Amino acid sequence: MNLNLYTLAIAGTILLGIVHILSTFVFYPAFDEASYWFIGTGLGIIFAGLANYMNYRINKPLTYQCVFIINSLLLIFALLLSVRMFIHIPAILVTMFSLLLLICCLKQKKY
Repeated sequence: MNLNLYTLAIAGTILLGIVHILSTFVFYPAFDEASYWFIGTGLGIIFAGLANYMNYRINKPLTYQCVFIINSLLLIFALLLSVRMFIHIPAILVTMFSLLLLICCLKQKKY
């Protein structure tokens, strides 16, 4: 059950990053500095999901340590964003998926 939840969290995180990038074209009709930051955040979310996938597949001490740091920083960022934006569905989703990634990462550790 734990590994299935981890794969769901990884897939959800990557999908959330893709939707974040695609929604840039809706929220920012012209490419300016803000739109590039928005795309960069989506890429960061995708890379966090891919790093967790590597940890899920390899499950070595180095990948675990890297992913633990990535998930912790993503959760801190998401919590600060949620506090700033209060009731904003994307911020809440990022917070939920980053918390789920961190919990699943901690439960998967075998050494």
